[in-house]
Amino acid sequence: MMRIFQVKNSDSLKQLLKSADTATLERVKALNPHLDLASAKAGSTLLLPDSPAFRDANGPDSVAADAWEELSSDASAGLKARAAQLKAGVAERDAQRKELATVLKSAAVRRQLNADPALRQQADAAEACLKTDQKAATDATKQIDAMAKALGDELATLAALFK
Repeated sequence: MMRIFQVKNSDSLKQLLKSADTATLERVKALNPHLDLASAKAGSTLLLPDSPAFRDANGPDSVAADAWEELSSDASAGLKARAAQLKAGVAERDAQRKELATVLKSAAVRRQLNADPALRQQADAAEACLKTDQKAATDATKQIDAMAKALGDELATLAALFK
């Protein structure tokens, strides 16, 4: 397995390479003929062999660690944004349901509903539909909360692979 390392500054590379033995340093040089290790500049990218000397190469200077942090952050932020949109929509629909319930309970509307059986049947069907919709919204909110937790758990598990 190879590791990709991006030089943040000359000290980060010196610190990384000082723990390597001579044979490992020769492997690093062979893997990176394009780079003079003594004068590598910030932003240079090099390949590192899988070696005990580089077990911490996925630290803050690692391309993989940077990419992982970005992916993890984007996935979490995206799910949080969708959850916020869902919850805002649920709250808006709850407000509409409450407003409709208030209207249906008004004396004028109740008189009309009591006087017209077909209208009463339509109102009852609409109320049943609203209750079903409210249950679906509650279930969706629970599902997205469970997804957020599962994503956090899975990201934590996968993060261990990058360390």
